[in-house]
Amino acid sequence: MNKRNFMRKTKYAIWIPRKINRKPKGRASVISDLFPLRSDSNWQTHFELLNVAGLISGDNSLTQRRMARFVLFNCEGEKLAEKMIPIPKSGRQTVNLDSGFHASILEASAFAVFHEYSEPELEIGNSFLAERGYTGYSRKHAKIRAYVHGNLDSIAFCQGEIQAIGNRGLFPRHYTVQHPLRGPAIYEFYLSNPTPHSVSIKIQHCEVGGTWKGIKHFKLRSMGNRILRIEKKDDSPSFIRIRSRLYLGRPVVFRLTDQGFDVFHG
Repeated sequence: MNKRNFMRKTKYAIWIPRKINRKPKGRASVISDLFPLRSDSNWQTHFELLNVAGLISGDNSLTQRRMARFVLFNCEGEKLAEKMIPIPKSGRQTVNLDSGFHASILEASAFAVFHEYSEPELEIGNSFLAERGYTGYSRKHAKIRAYVHGNLDSIAFCQGEIQAIGNRGLFPRHYTVQHPLRGPAIYEFYLSNPTPHSVSIKIQHCEVGGTWKGIKHFKLRSMGNRILRIEKKDDSPSFIRIRSRLYLGRPVVFRLTDQGFDVFHG
């Protein structure tokens, strides 16, 4: 076996057996993504709240008097507030996360949604009920929204305790954003840390045919988040990659132009 094959198999032996997420501690845990929340003077955030337990069971009556727990976090991963919202018995309800939602909304940059349910009524075996739904974003006073679904099972809630369930690897790895940057546009990369530990993040940029150059280096606390803003002035493609110990360092990407904007997974 040559050196290259040995290193490749050693890398796989270290990385593959480890799961992206850890199993929550409590059997009655419910899981949520860490959804990006934009609530400054230019943005409005919306969440499409569905009857998840009813969809699983095929019986919407399960959510009679059930609630969803919306939890707000700041960029340092600190819990700011929570609010209980009734789960719709059927269809969906658009929850607007604006100044009328909670007084702490202007300090918040992420939120989670934990569904209440009764295990005897909803048999899900060794699984956990998770919210990975759709968040919509709109510019203030605009009628059109752009939606993106959950990025990763990130945190669990059980009996009042919140647990970060993301895993990190033993060694740093690279995640290259699949979308090539093209201008003129402004890109905003939203990164969050779903692990229970602080993680060092290095952002690198590369023009086609060029070499990777570091443009930003920072640390994310557990359940913390950060937005990296890059202005792309010309149409020539270039790429961004994230170096970290996160198992999946995939950002949510906002692309802003004079004509509008889009939001998608990187």
